[in-house]
Amino acid sequence: MQYIVCADCDLCFAIAELEECKAAGYNCHPQATCLKVQNNFTCECKTGYQGFILINKTICQDINECEVLTNPCKVHEECQNTEGAFECPCKVGYHRPALTMDCVDLDECRDNPCPINATCLNTLGSHSCTCKRGFATNGTQCVDIDECREVGTCHSQAKCTNFIGDFACTCHQGFEGDGFSCEDVDECFTSESQCPAFSECVNSPGAHVCSCLNGTVVYNSTCVPPSSQCDPPCHAQGLCHRSPVRYQCVCDLGYIGDGLTCLDIDECQSGNICPDNETDCLNIPGSYACVCKLGYTRIGSQCVGKYHFYHHKYTKKI
Repeated sequence: MQYIVCADCDLCFAIAELEECKAAGYNCHPQATCLKVQNNFTCECKTGYQGFILINKTICQDINECEVLTNPCKVHEECQNTEGAFECPCKVGYHRPALTMDCVDLDECRDNPCPINATCLNTLGSHSCTCKRGFATNGTQCVDIDECREVGTCHSQAKCTNFIGDFACTCHQGFEGDGFSCEDVDECFTSESQCPAFSECVNSPGAHVCSCLNGTVVYNSTCVPPSSQCDPPCHAQGLCHRSPVRYQCVCDLGYIGDGLTCLDIDECQSGNICPDNETDCLNIPGSYACVCKLGYTRIGSQCVGKYHFYHHKYTKKI
């Protein structure tokens, strides 16, 4: 007989039973316990394992509680099987404030996960990053949108200026508005018009000119009445006026020559004299006019595109 010395009686009985179990030929699985029942021995799998009995031997396999149990974990928890048991950690996007508390949503926006110039929006179990107004994503960052590169951002008579995250539209000189809508300023009805005597103000898109009245002539940047003292007489488009020394013929405004011979000036050849993109320059004797291009019509001081709708007739064969 073999004697066992133990510090605890219960432990001694357990060891004694285990030795008797082995002596009886019962070699239990590491995850099983040998039990003595009415002078007989049996191997019983531990909690979390299920057994298969062979000859004098029991095989214990782990139970996957995540598959066999119904809702083993609480909401926002994820079931993970372990040897002989299972765990319920929080799902991604959730956390447990304390060991005894349920999983709650994790506010990812508190750690500023989004790139600069983006707004973080927390959602249940996740978050999203949205670029602020005036910015667009390039896949990883929010970069400035150059609105001025897009056609039609500002009015055709406005200048577009891009800023970081924004832009501004400013009407050209001679126009007024918010930059998205620009109207021609009629300088002839404002204090900006300072036309001299014997002249009249003529408004044009974005500008104005001072035109001498019929029968007057330009002299030292002013308009003066003509004289009849010139000999020989002046051209039909020339006017006689006093010079510092004598009387002489000069061509009327819009004409060029020595006064005895005057030719019309084609102002339309001097570049972009008509500032509006929707206008064409039309030369007329002694002057010019800015007229709307084909497909546009003048409304107020602007040329606006006309839209034509065509109705097509058709016949149906019977």
